[in-house]
Amino acid sequence: MRVLTIGMVEKSKRPADFVEIAAKVSRRLAGVEFVWVGNGSLREKMIERARSQALSNVKFPGRLDAAAAGALMQDSSVYVSTSESEGFALTPGEALLKGLPVVVYDLPIYLEVYDHFLVTATPFDVDDFAEKVLLALSKPDWLARQIQAGAEHVRSAYSVTAVGNRAASALRRILDRDN
Repeated sequence: MRVLTIGMVEKSKRPADFVEIAAKVSRRLAGVEFVWVGNGSLREKMIERARSQALSNVKFPGRLDAAAAGALMQDSSVYVSTSESEGFALTPGEALLKGLPVVVYDLPIYLEVYDHFLVTATPFDVDDFAEKVLLALSKPDWLARQIQAGAEHVRSAYSVTAVGNRAASALRRILDRDN
């Protein structure tokens, strides 16, 4: 089993939370690997933090090319994001499309973009987040249905055609207003 995140290893992404969540989950469930793909100013510090806590199952491999990151995601069990803020956040959608449950802090952007298809934890509560990761690793039937519905939502709302249609509609409204 693998828990994956992809992003810059920076303060706003809360990598220390990731390590703490990994420790909490690992105490309750053996055999789970935690991987954070990406570089950043806190990467070495997080590697040392995991090492100091004897968390050999926590890895920070650095930046990977798109193919390698995609393959890693395909072979993962759960996708997580411990960010304290996000813009559009593409990787949760990519994870849903690969059939992964996605666990995030309950931030408004996730509801706006992904509706109720992500598993949300109380913001910055690592105990709640760890519980949600354990739930996602068990993938109960209702969660499997939620992942499937989330993937369909991403396909229908964010396909090239759907985005193109919304852009064309917006341009028509702008042009109609100017006439």
